[in-house]
Amino acid sequence: GCQSTLLCQNKQCVPVNGNGNAIQILYNGHYHWVTVVCTEGKLYLCDSLASDKLTQTLEESIRVLFQNTSEDNVVTIHRLPVQQQKKGSMNCGIYAIAY
Repeated sequence: GCQSTLLCQNKQCVPVNGNGNAIQILYNGHYHWVTVVCTEGKLYLCDSLASDKLTQTLEESIRVLFQNTSEDNVVTIHRLPVQQQKKGSMNCGIYAIAY
């Protein structure tokens, strides 16, 4: 479930249980918020900027939080097509909450 984004940034969050369902808002380290959804062991990224590449901060947070969803420790993220914010907008937090 939702944990403090500060815990996830500091790698102190509690990993999600195996094939459990969870949703988490995460900070990417560069003034941007995204939502990650885990359902039936699959990870989905909701990103209002549709960034091509994950930042190192975001990648590490996802790896720590969802380490138990993969038997081989390889975390595969599927991107969901979501509503995009306007270029130059600072509304990513609102979009992350809305997803």
